[in-house]
Amino acid sequence: MSIDELRENLYFFIELAISEARKTRSLAITRDVIKILQTQIKIEIEIAKLQRKENKNNLDRLNEILNNILDD
Repeated sequence: MSIDELRENLYFFIELAISEARKTRSLAITRDVIKILQTQIKIEIEIAKLQRKENKNNLDRLNEILNNILDD
């Protein structure tokens, strides 16, 4: 799953939480809304992990290129 797909899922859950709150016309946070928010947080954590991994891979590749230049 790509970062964009994870973000789309995140926004879907945000909209779902808002919709649920509007249906109940209550400011009380229901268990379902709490579960949705927890899922949202898990998705955001996965996005952050993927971005860190991508950044590390890019830095490793750049370092390899620079080492090759120095070796030549």
